[in-house]
Amino acid sequence: MQQAIESILAQTFSDFEYIIVDDGSSDQTLGILQEYAQRDQRILILQNSNNQGLTKSLNKGIRASQGEYIARMDADDISHPDRFKLQVAFLNANPDAGLVGSWYIKIDERGKELWRKELPVDEKQLRAQLIRSNPLPHASLLLRRQALEKVGLYDESWKVSQDYELLFRMSWKWNMGVVPAFLLFSRVSSSSVTNTRNRQQVLAALRARRKAIQRGQYSRFAYLYFFLVLPSLVVPVSLRQLLKRFM
Repeated sequence: MQQAIESILAQTFSDFEYIIVDDGSSDQTLGILQEYAQRDQRILILQNSNNQGLTKSLNKGIRASQGEYIARMDADDISHPDRFKLQVAFLNANPDAGLVGSWYIKIDERGKELWRKELPVDEKQLRAQLIRSNPLPHASLLLRRQALEKVGLYDESWKVSQDYELLFRMSWKWNMGVVPAFLLFSRVSSSSVTNTRNRQQVLAALRARRKAIQRGQYSRFAYLYFFLVLPSLVVPVSLRQLLKRFM
């Protein structure tokens, strides 16, 4: 957690508010967050009295924010110091884009690099990849507030894959983008949602794809991708993570 917080505080683009939602933690998390808040006035801590889950906590943080852009960050990941600077520059230069991600590096729990992922920067290629699998790590995203509010924030009925479902809704109305630089160190953790709720996540991702096809974002031929995803229900998560490197 400390590495994640410090990577945000070390951003070369320093004009931001840092909203951290403590989702009913019962360990030393709140005390650590309060120490950081005393040292940096940009930090605002929102505390849930009990566990509300990721989706509701995300919307709570968004509603408390005031910025034109909204960056996502997870407690296990690390942002490159130039992440905000490069992503803000991209959205400033591309008013038709509702969100931007970046290339990323997968690391293990100790911070050792596992592999690197370069994503397509062409919008059409990125959109084509989205129906096959979610190419953009949640913590890599910088979202345009105007675009996010127009589609209605995160859907709180989704407990997992809420980022994938949101990407489809946002890409229905707005373009997507990728900064071609490794701006996120995405940590593989044994306690991550991907590991602990694998079946729920796969089924939710299928539902997100179905909704996108029904909206008319993709042709009905896109249902063929469902057959490629179904084996994920039985494939070990560790193998899925490895295969994602080549998808």
